[in-house]
Amino acid sequence: LFRGDFIQANIFQYGGDILYIPAAEEPLKPIDLQTDFWTPKGPAQCHTDWPQLLSPVLATLNGTSYVDENIYLERFTHVDALNRMGGRLTTIIDPQREQITRPQFKNDSEKPHTLRIDGPIQFHSLPSVQAPEDVRGATSVLIAALSAKGVTEIVGAEQIERGLENVDGNIRSLGGRVARVA
Repeated sequence: LFRGDFIQANIFQYGGDILYIPAAEEPLKPIDLQTDFWTPKGPAQCHTDWPQLLSPVLATLNGTSYVDENIYLERFTHVDALNRMGGRLTTIIDPQREQITRPQFKNDSEKPHTLRIDGPIQFHSLPSVQAPEDVRGATSVLIAALSAKGVTEIVGAEQIERGLENVDGNIRSLGGRVARVA
């Protein structure tokens, strides 16, 4: 399905409209991702829409994962909220570079438009956290909140509903608890 780190790390599979993160027999390992455009002729190493959704998962792994964003350089809107919830995510940005290629950029000071995710962490609840204004960033905050013990109010959750159908029902079907605050 994927080339490089995806097959080796057993992180996820993609088919049609479904992003699937399988249960692992062995602990998942940190990975080094590069985003690119997805085309019907072959998948990118990592579609540019996925890193925000994968960030909460990568934060729970033992070690350091990297995400190089090559398409949409404003993609890391979720970092502040996840860090407030206990994450250790660091953006490494060099606005002078437009594209990243491997293996030239292996050290932090030279990796432009990169997100470094150090783990493992356990997300913790917050009385209130502001969702980013984009659907993927807001969904990343929802994933982290669902994994945390306790209750977190997500302010701006309407962003999540913009891109996901039946969010409440899907969360409940997975055993999560969600309530609307008036």
